[in-house]
Amino acid sequence: MRVVLNVTKENPANMSYRMQSPEHVIAEIYERPAFNIARSPTPRMNSATRVIGEDGMNGALLNQARQIEQAVARLSDDDLPAYIIDLGQIERNFRILKSYFPEYPMHYAVKANPDVEILRTLLSSGANFEAASLGEVDRLLSIGTPPQQIAYGNPCKSTRNICDLLDRGIRKFVIENLADLQRLLEKSSDVRIALRLNLTELRENHIDYGATRSAISEMMRAQPSLLTNVKGLTYYGSHTIGLSACERVIEEHMPWIEFINLGGGFLYEGLAHELRLGKSMGSFDFFTRLLAQFKKRTSVDFILEPGAVLVKNACHAVAQVQYVNDTNRELLYYHIDLGPTLGLRKPVSRILVYGDSGESSPSALIVDSTCAKKFVARLSEHAKLEEGDIIILPEVGMYSLPYICDFHLLRKPRFIYLRDTPSIET
Repeated sequence: MRVVLNVTKENPANMSYRMQSPEHVIAEIYERPAFNIARSPTPRMNSATRVIGEDGMNGALLNQARQIEQAVARLSDDDLPAYIIDLGQIERNFRILKSYFPEYPMHYAVKANPDVEILRTLLSSGANFEAASLGEVDRLLSIGTPPQQIAYGNPCKSTRNICDLLDRGIRKFVIENLADLQRLLEKSSDVRIALRLNLTELRENHIDYGATRSAISEMMRAQPSLLTNVKGLTYYGSHTIGLSACERVIEEHMPWIEFINLGGGFLYEGLAHELRLGKSMGSFDFFTRLLAQFKKRTSVDFILEPGAVLVKNACHAVAQVQYVNDTNRELLYYHIDLGPTLGLRKPVSRILVYGDSGESSPSALIVDSTCAKKFVARLSEHAKLEEGDIIILPEVGMYSLPYICDFHLLRKPRFIYLRDTPSIET
């Protein structure tokens, strides 16, 4: 069951609360093995600024937490676990990112979060889309997305996939070898094709898809005229490395290239700060200058393919502590009713906890409630949590909801949608 709430985002300081305010806030970190819970000195939410910090970034996190709290206050225990999806935040994210690149089309990578309300919101905001499966294409078409606004970016596709996509009106494709290019052109000449570059040879932490430099050289030797049907280049990963690789390919092999698709990698710290604040402050100007300089040298246009950056800060998980396992006195286990089998793909970087403060505990793991005891977060010294405490896991919008499954037949999360506009029924 899905519900949409109308939340007014003005004057957050005067909100009324039904729930207890968070007693503990985990400072935002990402790469440390454990993080501390610091107790707020007073029970009011606005005191959390003393825990998170006084700078603008943390003020934005505080306002975000207030909005989450207002939504959670409307829920009963029977509504949990839940995912709160802020569609208004997604609209603002798109608007801010688009303000930096008004002249270039923006294709949302559906795999980041394929929730249908998110897709409707982005479609109405003016987004195009990058799909990686026939199912994603069908979902986009089902909400009225014109086929010309959909690009198929997955290089892994069968001949049947190609026929099915062409039947649905899809004409934008990505390939990574000559065989793929040949069979695509055999089915239709009315297609716009990009070649995916493999950045793994330049930095190992990239995904190993795409054509390497040596593969492109071999393509040019084998069938140079066939390769002229490729009008674009695309990559996924570091933009510094990706753009450098594209420029080298253009200079050495494919001077006719018309566009470059910039895949992913837009979650820069400064931009994340602006998205939380809801306004553009120039942190991404360096990237617009980078593209302008590149275009001046090569005359190519660009397509942007953001995914996580548009949804990460707009989805928040709400869970309850189901069970506290203190058998091992050196390490507590908090079992919650959310986890990797219910959408939390990656360990979280901070949490908010609603409930009475308990005794001090040196360390703990937050895990799901399955027999697999899947890891969610690691805590260092903190005030002990209790059964029934409500845990908010902010900013889990990217690559989360698609991972909900039926393992253990656990209760699936309820989706709660927030908008600035009047409530809608779903």
